[in-house]
Amino acid sequence: MKHRISTSLFATAALIVSLSVAAPARAATIQLGFLLDSSGSIGAGNWGIITAGLANAISANIPIGGPDIYEVSVVTFSSGTQTIVDHQLLDSNAAKAAAAAAVAAAPFLNENTNYEAGFEALQSVLTSSPNFSAGGLSYVNFATDGFPNEPGGTVAATAAGIAARDALVAAGI
Repeated sequence: MKHRISTSLFATAALIVSLSVAAPARAATIQLGFLLDSSGSIGAGNWGIITAGLANAISANIPIGGPDIYEVSVVTFSSGTQTIVDHQLLDSNAAKAAAAAAVAAAPFLNENTNYEAGFEALQSVLTSSPNFSAGGLSYVNFATDGFPNEPGGTVAATAAGIAARDALVAAGI
């Protein structure tokens, strides 16, 4: 489990770094959405690893002062959802510190796993931003440890999660 979480955190940091290195020389707002599984199967210890890793990645790897501005949104999900960072522009060190602190303090929800609720909540957060554009400048990192089990059991929940993910993609994210 720790290896899978560490790999996911490494992938998150790599995504952030690659976006900053590969970004074309144009002024744009790039949305980074993070969807974090906070269900009981994650466990409180691993939840701490996930939140500390993302908080550190935000602090250390998202550039400020370049041609692009990054907007971060973080949603956690279990049986329900919680928006931890609501389309925060990281245009200063203070903004980065505030977003990282909010992620580090995110509560562990410790219930079932509902992908559908998570994808729907993140889509709402990203598309409600004044900076949203369906033009391909929104990216999502989805971190989970297993299959959904609600609503309606694993098979129904998986279908609902896929449909919600597909709706997020269809919205231009």
